[in-house]
Amino acid sequence: MKPFPIFTVLLVLVITLVVFVPHFPYLIEAAAAGLGVTDDQALGAFVVAMLIAAILLSVLAVREICDLVRCQVARERRAGRT
Repeated sequence: MKPFPIFTVLLVLVITLVVFVPHFPYLIEAAAAGLGVTDDQALGAFVVAMLIAAILLSVLAVREICDLVRCQVARERRAGRT
């Protein structure tokens, strides 16, 4: 069974959220009202949290891709193709 690149998928999801959430102000207003802060503070906290998540997931995705490449190279060597 081939390994699934979960961190890469999560990274794409985080980047998608950062791009699309600010385009829907009612989502930010609802979250801000629930937290008791202004819309700008809620958006700022969201962007900072997503930035930290993107940095962490980028590191994990690179490690994951390197592991997948190593796995593929080992498989090819066993098959005698390299």
